[in-house]
Amino acid sequence: VPYVFGSTGPQTDHYTGTDCADAMVGARRAMGHKRARYTSVVGLASQARPLTGVMRLHADGRLTDADGNPQTLRWGEHFRVGDLVAMDWISDRGDMLPRAWDHAAALVRDGSDGAEPNGILDSEDLVRHMTTGGLRDATMQDMGNIRFRLWRWR
Repeated sequence: VPYVFGSTGPQTDHYTGTDCADAMVGARRAMGHKRARYTSVVGLASQARPLTGVMRLHADGRLTDADGNPQTLRWGEHFRVGDLVAMDWISDRGDMLPRAWDHAAALVRDGSDGAEPNGILDSEDLVRHMTTGGLRDATMQDMGNIRFRLWRWR
């Protein structure tokens, strides 16, 4: 499915184009949840409940809360496969993407192909997200220096 910024529901349903938020909603709808509404990343919050406050994944891999305090989030306890990651690129500083959240992804796996699962959210964990090259898996580290929040579908 090609990437289309600001796609609409019919595009995603017919596999003719999607953006990051619509890819997450389209996956939810494909699982039988036809009431899921197509929306922006910010709009996903109305269909999901927050699992965390605003967190930050630093370029060096440290995970902190918004105040800079170290945090540990555990797979299966605080979040699970399929939970949503709403993210904002810190390096943007609002110059190009002045929205509350820039991108959405779904958590896929603890650790990447080269990293052993360790049970905690870290820079090696995989997310699935829409890119200009299509739907791809990437490590959290590949997302760069981000602030994020985890959400679970209602």
